[in-house]
Amino acid sequence: WKTFVHRMAELKWRGILGMTGYGEPGLVPDYTNYIKEIVQSCPGIKPFIVTNGDNHKVIPDWVKAGAYRVIITQHPPTNPTWQSNIANLKNRFPRQIKVQQLQQLHNHAGLISIPNQTPMRRCVELCNILQICNDGNVTVCCVDYFHEAVMGNIKTQSISDIWFSTRWVNIRENLARGNAQLPICKRCMHVGLETARIERTDQNREGIPAPGPR
Repeated sequence: WKTFVHRMAELKWRGILGMTGYGEPGLVPDYTNYIKEIVQSCPGIKPFIVTNGDNHKVIPDWVKAGAYRVIITQHPPTNPTWQSNIANLKNRFPRQIKVQQLQQLHNHAGLISIPNQTPMRRCVELCNILQICNDGNVTVCCVDYFHEAVMGNIKTQSISDIWFSTRWVNIRENLARGNAQLPICKRCMHVGLETARIERTDQNREGIPAPGPR
């Protein structure tokens, strides 16, 4: 974590920082302190968190710590108590908290079988995101669960050096043209487009690119 904070400060990053990987952030001890530390170390950074909202009591602490956006995903069916809790949070923090419904599933680069899936024809997500794992590995995408396509490690390399490496630039350029080179990309499918469109519209009003769908 300390290395990650150092690398982000070194980069002087002022954009979106997705602080959610696999798992529920509401169950992570000291998560609020992580938000505080990254905000203090990187002025202007915008922590972006995705949660199921079940542990709703911690969300106000996230916002007060500096979370820029908290996306609460509604997994139907939800009970009236959950809906009431989330409605109260939205009323308290209308700018920071957004609610979206789980409408489609992702096959996570072939790890999950989904009936009638639509193959991805062109990926735009890899052109503007990177995934930093808890061991320091930097992978090309958040669906690379088993770290098949590691581009570098922040313990020994700067984020800029990894991002602008010849190999990764080549991968991104080919993906932008619809040419998937990596096995995980060939197995992938692009879903959640409507959700992504809504989030991007919301973010773009403030001139900030939104992260891709998770």
